[in-house]
Amino acid sequence: MSKPKPPPIESVALWCAACHALVTYRCRVDEQGAAHVHASLLAEHRATHPTTEGR
Repeated sequence: MSKPKPPPIESVALWCAACHALVTYRCRVDEQGAAHVHASLLAEHRATHPTTEGR
């Protein structure tokens, strides 16, 4: 019995509205071609932004 192929690892660039820049993330691509970025990677980038009170 053959093992299922692991999903391909690609990269995707997403626009960050907070720092007004394209940020490249590693992602997993599913069978339909949709890119999935782990929430931890998004949180890691978000942590680089200065914090503002009330937000």
